[in-house]
Amino acid sequence: MTDVRFSLDYGLTDDITVAIGRSQFNRIIDGSIKYRFLHQTADFRMPVSVAFFGSLGYCHDHPNGTGFYGDFYQYKTYPTNELHRLSYFAELVIASKINDWLSLEVLPGVMHRNFIRERINTNNDASDQNTFMTLGFGGRIKLSKRVSFIGDYYYNFANFYHNNDGAFNALSLGFEIETGGHVFSLFFTNASGLIENNFIPYTTETWSRGQVKFGFTISRTFAL
Repeated sequence: MTDVRFSLDYGLTDDITVAIGRSQFNRIIDGSIKYRFLHQTADFRMPVSVAFFGSLGYCHDHPNGTGFYGDFYQYKTYPTNELHRLSYFAELVIASKINDWLSLEVLPGVMHRNFIRERINTNNDASDQNTFMTLGFGGRIKLSKRVSFIGDYYYNFANFYHNNDGAFNALSLGFEIETGGHVFSLFFTNASGLIENNFIPYTTETWSRGQVKFGFTISRTFAL
């Protein structure tokens, strides 16, 4: 088991959702907001829906814990700074329902971490960066009324992630099953984290080596 996450999402309006959650991986508490400001129309005069997604993560691990300074704690020569615990992620969700069975999305984004431990890609001498751009792709193929095949992939533009033997882009494939008020997502992935602040910068395993994990999420909708 690499990550367990609990979250509560609340729709302020039909277009604005706020959420708070806690992930075991890297001991991150996160808050997020999603605002859909453009709607796809049935006649395809507007072919896409566009939403802004922003997330703030706070690592609450002990300063010498694995999720914060880690082994680096014994070597650092400066005071512990609470701001080092923060990470940020923002993206645009550009989605389109192509037809009754196919939906696609493109997700350009930016990742920023206030503190990073120094890491070097020995294949190209590129250093890890506090801030870098990402581009995600996602899709859903509806197989039946209640079952869909789903997948997503995130590409990191920082040179550190190119031809790196220890840092990889995250790829997930799986199925989504609707059962009344619950939605079950069953998936296979090379990522260890469940939120963008974790799986985008800290995926250290790859499908090509058989380093694939099985995960699932359960969502429950409540109407007030």
